[in-house]
Amino acid sequence: MMGMPSCCDVSRAVASGALEDAPARRRLAVRLHLLMCRHCRRYARQLRAIALVARDLFRRPSGEDESLERLRQALLGRLEPPDES
Repeated sequence: MMGMPSCCDVSRAVASGALEDAPARRRLAVRLHLLMCRHCRRYARQLRAIALVARDLFRRPSGEDESLERLRQALLGRLEPPDES
């Protein structure tokens, strides 16, 4: 029987996007881990935010220059602040 995946396993699975093709049991184990682990949840949210900003950036016309500061601000605006703990 497969046990609960570690944070390392979950972060690799989330980052690689391999969950879509994974067996149902694996997807369920990862989702359960994400429900219980706030660090992995935050990592998954940060990856989604980065992907959304990058997708938006590459959809813009190639003639429009995007400064690094505007990109940085867009990313920071989508990420939640760190815990105070």
